[in-house]
Amino acid sequence: MTFRSVHHPGSASRALVAARAQAGPVAFALLCVMIVALAAALQGYPVLRPLMLIVPGVYACAAAVGMYVVQRRPAEVVVAGASGAIRSVWEVSGDGPALLVPVHSAMPRREGLVVGIGDEVITLRPEDWPQLEDVHRALAEAARRADLERGPVSWT
Repeated sequence: MTFRSVHHPGSASRALVAARAQAGPVAFALLCVMIVALAAALQGYPVLRPLMLIVPGVYACAAAVGMYVVQRRPAEVVVAGASGAIRSVWEVSGDGPALLVPVHSAMPRREGLVVGIGDEVITLRPEDWPQLEDVHRALAEAARRADLERGPVSWT
């Protein structure tokens, strides 16, 4: 079973996903730089040389933040038997298959559905997942199956 969040890119290419991810942070960061530069220019300070040094660094940092967010934001949940995958927006926009790992738990909490999957713990927020109840049922069933497959724990 596959479930999509509101952040799922659909059929958008990786280039478009990267451009969309970087647009907001870059625009905000450069707007801040331009406001400060305007204030400095109106006070008579030279701004060209500082801008030529600062703008590339600000752009690089803002673009990196955008790419970090798109690589961490969950966009798709895939459940197959006792395994599952929570794929990011970046992973979904590529051509690779989902890497299925064991589902350990799916616990509803006030902040969302907290999922233990593979070696990660991820929180799925209700505002991002229109089918959160169905996602919870599917992941809880996968966790139950994974527990049955693992069998009892031997401490000796």
